[in-house]
Amino acid sequence: MDVVATLKREPHNRYDANAVVVLIESHQVGYLSRDDAPVFQPLLKEIEARKEVATCSAVIVGGWDRGARGTGSFGVRLRLARPGQAPAASPPPPSDSELVSGAVERMWMAKGPAGRRGALKAAFDKLATEEARQELLAEASLIEVTAALEKAASLKTPAAKRRRLEEALAAIREDSVPDELQQQQIAWLEAALRELEAPRATDE
Repeated sequence: MDVVATLKREPHNRYDANAVVVLIESHQVGYLSRDDAPVFQPLLKEIEARKEVATCSAVIVGGWDRGARGTGSFGVRLRLARPGQAPAASPPPPSDSELVSGAVERMWMAKGPAGRRGALKAAFDKLATEEARQELLAEASLIEVTAALEKAASLKTPAAKRRRLEEALAAIREDSVPDELQQQQIAWLEAALRELEAPRATDE
């Protein structure tokens, strides 16, 4: 997530008189390193003397919760050149594999279909190759199947479970996933439907 960070001196910091705190939307997220903080003191003093606020662009990275599969902390990267140095060159755009990986991560973390579709579209439009687009579609379809199966399992009645699986089947059949991948995902959903029907057949 691209954000704007604010840098402020903390001359009364009891651990480091050169401390420079980093804030995002008024929330303290960290400090410049002990090596970097002194370098920025003259510039920050000058900015403060003009009654202005020192800011720079930044990006929030990381942060996930996969339950038993582990969690990851958030981090902040400042886009900041040392005073007197030319700004660093803009980083190269992410590769197709990075875009696919990031989109898959966001789709797994999304709370519902709308969030998953948003993550899919945001990455899909940036992909350069058809191969990467097909890979992303396949991953998205697999995630939808998994979400449908988990949702069906949480429902109380067989009718509700069946309805959820049938809706997922209809959506899979209409998507753009390659046929051989689509067939596997349809097979999973149809197998789940058969399991729902099995107890009814036994009762009869």
